[in-house]
Amino acid sequence: MRACYNSLTLSATHRNSSTGDEFSDPVGASTSASAQASASEDAPLYVNAKQYHRILKRREARQRLAALRRSLNKEKVRYIHESRHKHAMRRPRGPGGRFLSSAERAALAAQE
Repeated sequence: MRACYNSLTLSATHRNSSTGDEFSDPVGASTSASAQASASEDAPLYVNAKQYHRILKRREARQRLAALRRSLNKEKVRYIHESRHKHAMRRPRGPGGRFLSSAERAALAAQE
């Protein structure tokens, strides 16, 4: 029985979204560190043909997950314009939290 192999390059590195560290693909992690050091970066790694499709699918899933984590880590902007927010924070408000009209402000000033 003849074994069939596909070549898979290890040149793709991944970035950890939480720490920013780069790490190699787990396919390369299964080989020993000394074997990786001796092999050049451009040399292909031969993997089982039946595993090849799953390895590529796992890489794509890992990239999608990393992109999702990046998008979730971004803080939601509470307001668009800083100056409008500051203006609204300075305006006097009534007991229910609504902005006071000019007549209501005059009445409030007369009471004090």
